[in-house]
Amino acid sequence: MATKKKVTTTKVKKKKWYPILASKNFNEQLLGESYVSDPEQLSNKFVNINLSTLTGNFRDQNLNLTFKVFSIVESKARTVLIRYTMLPSFLKRFVRRDKSKVTDSFIVKDKTGKRIRVKPLIITHNLAAKSQQTQLRKLVKDFTKKYLQKITFDDFIAELMKKMFQKNLRNVLKKVTPIKFAEIRSTYYETEKFNKKVTINEEPEEVPILEVKEEKVVPEEVKEVKETKEIKEEVKQEVKETKEVKEVREETVVPKETKEVKEEKPKEKEEVKEAKETNEKDTKN
Repeated sequence: MATKKKVTTTKVKKKKWYPILASKNFNEQLLGESYVSDPEQLSNKFVNINLSTLTGNFRDQNLNLTFKVFSIVESKARTVLIRYTMLPSFLKRFVRRDKSKVTDSFIVKDKTGKRIRVKPLIITHNLAAKSQQTQLRKLVKDFTKKYLQKITFDDFIAELMKKMFQKNLRNVLKKVTPIKFAEIRSTYYETEKFNKKVTINEEPEEVPILEVKEEKVVPEEVKEVKETKEIKEEVKQEVKETKEVKEVREETVVPKETKEVKEEKPKEKEEVKEAKETNEKDTKN
């Protein structure tokens, strides 16, 4: 007998818009809103935003900030600043053939003991020798290590946005060679993995309720019987076709011209025989 599957329905919760706020350094400004069914889904997610949207200053459009949601309070997502990056398109403007580009990447600890990755970029006025480049890398590493031991990561990013750290760094490096550009192209917490991101301020998509339709399960015995019936019907069709072909062959009409030719051939043979007999009689006489 055919068995029926159970009908299963999955109900989808209604989604709502939940605001995401910036850290206290930015006076908890509104970063955006996310359309989710439960605000707890936003925890440990990341939000990327341009600095110019927070400050309203056109000059800050070359910087991107990354915030991480760490708590949900009164259906509002609270965040912490964890990353500071400069756009690569902005940094390419300063690179020239007659200038040296010095880059590095190292890990230092801040006042609280957290590991921070720092990636500086230095561009000199003239071409620098390799010995000068190694000396510049050493000075940058020692300077940032001592600098971060006194302040936290949030204070460090605040000084980067005010260009205070860059000025102090340039004053230290210019003793080796004239410096045109000294900047931190990226800095972030070393332990963070930036995989989960939040989509903010996007129009929601309608999610339908999924339903599983009833499906009849046919037993194997019934399937085998159906297959045998189909095979018998195919054999019957083939037999019918062969019979029809034979009937068509029998009904084929021979044209009149071929019949007359067949009738004329025996008449010609009889005339030949009569001619031979007359010739033999004449020879005997």
